[in-house]
Amino acid sequence: MSDPPPSPPRPGAGPTDGSTGGRGSAPDDGDRPRRPRAAIAWSLGIVAAALAAVLAPPVQSGLQDVFEAVTGKHPYTIDVRIGEEMVSGKDRTFTASAAARFWFPHGALRKAGPAPGPSPLGCYGSHEWAAANRGADYETTSGDVVITARKALVVRSLRVETEVLPAEVGDTTACPIGGFLETNYLSVDLDTRTATLIDSTSAEGAPPSPYFGFQLDAGKSERIVFAARSGQEKRLRWKLVLEAVIDGDRVDIPIDDHGKPFELVAGRNPLNTDWVPAGSGWVPDN
Repeated sequence: MSDPPPSPPRPGAGPTDGSTGGRGSAPDDGDRPRRPRAAIAWSLGIVAAALAAVLAPPVQSGLQDVFEAVTGKHPYTIDVRIGEEMVSGKDRTFTASAAARFWFPHGALRKAGPAPGPSPLGCYGSHEWAAANRGADYETTSGDVVITARKALVVRSLRVETEVLPAEVGDTTACPIGGFLETNYLSVDLDTRTATLIDSTSAEGAPPSPYFGFQLDAGKSERIVFAARSGQEKRLRWKLVLEAVIDGDRVDIPIDDHGKPFELVAGRNPLNTDWVPAGSGWVPDN
């Protein structure tokens, strides 16, 4: 009686003659080596840590600054301060707070609550308070900007960009402290979209300079004081743009309200209101 024929090999099984097989052959399930669970967990931990290191933001802004400086992503830093935030000197003395009058769409002030009150530094934070409650600077926006170069740069010119918005009925209010004290500043005419350098300490009758430009070596800073105004009845958004050259490439450096345009209202002679405590809220001036 003859022996029964051998059964066919299972799919994926290795050779039946005891050889290890060629490239691509799979070992028998019973012979497949098994990795310890601890080793698998350790490997997964390494992968997770690597992904976290790549995806997580820097722990400190200083690390990000170093990274940007090395990679050249941001060859400059820029710091814009508006109105009563604009200070100079170690004693933080006011240099300007001419943007201390604000306009709001009618009814918005009632929902806003009181503005930041007077303090030794004035109504600090009132610009942000107004912007957060649909407000805008009224007639004038003043402030300063400090540009620090990480690479050598040359600012060749400046342009003024504006966008007229639909007119709206509104109310105004003012911080009771502050006044423009700068003697050298950039005067921005939002109606003609021009800017001139003003030096009130120069000889009487000397015209303001229409030219604007400067050069910064790496590690150096430049402070620009500005006051932007409109004498027409309008509501608009605006920003300044420095036209610079860095490493032979033309670069636009925006001066704006922390990533968005400034907003200003002028010429509508709106009703001025004051905050009255003890439940009265915002009431018109007498």
